[in-house]
Amino acid sequence: MIFLRMILLILWGLSLIRADDLNLIEVNRWAAGPCYVAITDGDTLAFVGNGSAVDVLSIRHVNAPQLVGRVRVPEGIPVDLAYQNGILYVLRKTNGLLIVDVSDLQQPQVLGTFDVGGDPNHLAVQGNYVYLTYTDQDLYVVDVSQPTNPFYVAQLYLPGNGGGLFLQDSLAYVACFSAGLNLVDISEPTNPSLIATIDTYGAAWDVYVQDGIAYMADDTGVEVIDVSNPAAPDSLQRLGLTGEVRAIVGNGSDRLFVAAKQAGIHEIDMSNPREIHLARSYEKIAAYNVWRQQSHLYVASYNQGMHILETAYLDSIQHMAHYETGAGAADIAVTDRYLYVAGYENGLYVVDLAATPFPQTVGRFPSHDATVSVDVEGNLLFLSDQVGFLRQLDVTNPAQPTEIGFFDYGQQISSYHVQIGQKYVYSCAGYNGWFAVDKYGTGELQAVMHWSMGVDVQESFVRNDTLALLAAGFGGMYLLNVADTSQVVTLSHFTVPDIYVTDIFAEGHYAYVNNRDSLYIIDISDSTQPVVVGRYFAGNYINDIVVRDGLAYLACSYNGLLVLDVSDPANPQPVAQFSDNIDEVTAVAVQGNRVYLSDYLAGVYILEWTTTGIESPTPQTVRQFRLLPNYPNPFNPTTTIAYHLPRSSRVELAVLNLLGQKIRTLVSAWQPAGRHQAVWDGRDDAGQPVASGVYLYRLRSGSETQTRKMLLLK
Repeated sequence: MIFLRMILLILWGLSLIRADDLNLIEVNRWAAGPCYVAITDGDTLAFVGNGSAVDVLSIRHVNAPQLVGRVRVPEGIPVDLAYQNGILYVLRKTNGLLIVDVSDLQQPQVLGTFDVGGDPNHLAVQGNYVYLTYTDQDLYVVDVSQPTNPFYVAQLYLPGNGGGLFLQDSLAYVACFSAGLNLVDISEPTNPSLIATIDTYGAAWDVYVQDGIAYMADDTGVEVIDVSNPAAPDSLQRLGLTGEVRAIVGNGSDRLFVAAKQAGIHEIDMSNPREIHLARSYEKIAAYNVWRQQSHLYVASYNQGMHILETAYLDSIQHMAHYETGAGAADIAVTDRYLYVAGYENGLYVVDLAATPFPQTVGRFPSHDATVSVDVEGNLLFLSDQVGFLRQLDVTNPAQPTEIGFFDYGQQISSYHVQIGQKYVYSCAGYNGWFAVDKYGTGELQAVMHWSMGVDVQESFVRNDTLALLAAGFGGMYLLNVADTSQVVTLSHFTVPDIYVTDIFAEGHYAYVNNRDSLYIIDISDSTQPVVVGRYFAGNYINDIVVRDGLAYLACSYNGLLVLDVSDPANPQPVAQFSDNIDEVTAVAVQGNRVYLSDYLAGVYILEWTTTGIESPTPQTVRQFRLLPNYPNPFNPTTTIAYHLPRSSRVELAVLNLLGQKIRTLVSAWQPAGRHQAVWDGRDDAGQPVASGVYLYRLRSGSETQTRKMLLLK
C-alpha cells in the first residue's frame, strides 16, 4: 500500500497525475458461476460456460476432462456457444456476440463484438454468417467474414420471441416460444424471409431437424412436425415428457436426446417419426442444455456444472464425468496464497492463487444449507451457513478442509456474517441478535456473549475484542462495549430517517457504514456520541465495505467496485472504479496491491492497481474495443463514461437522445490504446442543462461502434 500512498501524494500534492489516471485492471479471474451451455469442437476439446468465463477442457480422456484454457468473458454470462475453425462464438446474456480466437488456448484473443441491445437467446453459424435470436422477436444476421469487424446485414421480425434455432442448407428453423416453429429462407443471408409458422402445444424452446422432420422441445414434451414442404409444415405427433423440456439434439440416426431442467435427460426412439416413444431416462442431474459428440452427451446443468453421459450401453445411460462450475460467490477471504470463497449451496471453495495460468480450486467443503460468509486467520477458518450453523474448519491442508467445531444457533435461525477477532469469533443472526463464541474451542462451541434488541443484525465489526459495531438494518448502527464477556453494554445508537444498514467497517476513529446506496463516515472517537462527518452517494446499493490506508473500497451491487479517497473523512472523493462486473458484486477483499471482488454469477475478479501510463494489459484487454457502463447510473447531474481502445485511433464519444440526435460531443480526438474516460455534466453542446430521461452514449473508433443507455434523474 506504500505504492498507493505515493501515487495519491503525487495526485494531491504535485498534481502531476490526474485522479482519473489511477486504474484498477483485471489481471485474472476465478470463474465460478452457472453453466448454461457446453459444446465440443468435434474432436478433443469441450467449451463449457462457467459464470463469466468459458472453460476449455481436454476430453481426450472423456472420463477425466482436464482444464487447459479459459476465456474470460467481459460484460456477460455465456448463454450459447458455437465453434468453427479456431474461432469461438460466445453469445452473452444482455451483451450480444463475442468473437474469440482460441487457436492459442493460453492466450485467447478477443477479436470483435456485436450487440443490438436486448436479451439474446441462441446463435448458429453457417459459413461467414452468424444467426442470432433475441427475446424481442427478432432474428439478426451478422457478417463475420472479418472477425475483427462483425457487422449487421439483416434483421427479420418474428411472430414470437426467438429461441433455439437449427440451420440446414438454405433454411433456418426457429423455435419461437409462444409462436411455435418458424421456418425462414436464408438462401440470401442478407435478405431472410419468413416462409411459414406452425403453432406447438407448449412453448417452443428448441428444435432439431432430420430427414424432413422437425422435432420441437416444447416445454412439456416433444412435438413432431413434417417440414418436407417448408411452406406447409404439418404436425404429426406429440410425446409428453416431465421436467420442463428445454433443449433437444439427435444422433443422426434413430435417437433424440432431450434436456429437461428437473428430470435430466430423456432418450427418445424416433425410428418411426409418427410413433416416437420414450426409450429411457437419466434423471440424476439437472439439464438446461445438451450437446452430442458420438455416443457422449455434454449436459449443461446450471449450478451443477457440466456432466458427461455415455449412451452406448444398451441397459442404461451411464454417467462418465462431472466438471464443476459453481453457484456464484457470496463472500470472500484471502491470504497470501489462498482465496476462500463462500459459494452458497455449493459450500466453501479453497482456491490456489499461485496456480498458473489461472487460479485453481484445490479444496471444497460442503454447506449445511447455503454458505454465505467466511473469515480466515492462519489455518483457522470459520464459515456461516445461512440457516443455523457456524462452522469451524482446520485448513492446514487446503485440499482437505476439516471441520473441528460448530456452533448451532438452534431453531433454524438465519445467520449472515462471521468475523474472527483476537479471542472470539463474532457472528450475526438477524433478529436473533449477535453472538460471540470461543475462537479456540473445538467440538460443539458455546456462546460467550449474546446481544439482542429485536433488530435485524446483518453484519458486525469488532475492534480489539472491546468495541463492537453492529449493522442492524432498519435499526441503524449500534455500538457495544464487549470488553467484559459477562455484560455487553450498549454505548450508543445511530440512526437517520429511512435508514437501512447492512455493511459496516471501522478504522482509526471512524466507522464506515452503508445506508443503502450511500456511505456514511462517522466519527466514533467518543463511542457514546457517534457523529456523521462525511457522506458519499455511491449510486448503487453498497454490499460490502473495506478500508485500507485511506482508501474505502465499496462493492456497489450492479455498478461494480468504487474506490474512494477518505483521507479527509469530511470530503470523500472517488479515485478509481471497476465496472466490468457481470452481475451483482457481493464482497471485496484487499491484499497488498491486489483487490478481490466477488460477483454473484461470475466468481471472483482479481484486480491490480496501475496508472494509465504504465498499464500492461493482458492480450485479451489489448484486442478489445469496449464501451463500459457509465457510473453512477442513474445520475444527477454528472456521470463518468469509460472505454477501452485496442489501438491508437481517432475517437468520437457522443451523447444522443432516443431519436439518435447528437446533443453533446464529449470526445473528438486521436487517442492512444488503453483505457480512457470522460465526464458528462448533463448539459448539451450549448451548455444548457438537458431534461431528465434516458439518453444514449455512443463510442466510434474507425469502423467500430458501441452504444449504451443511461438515465439522468433530477
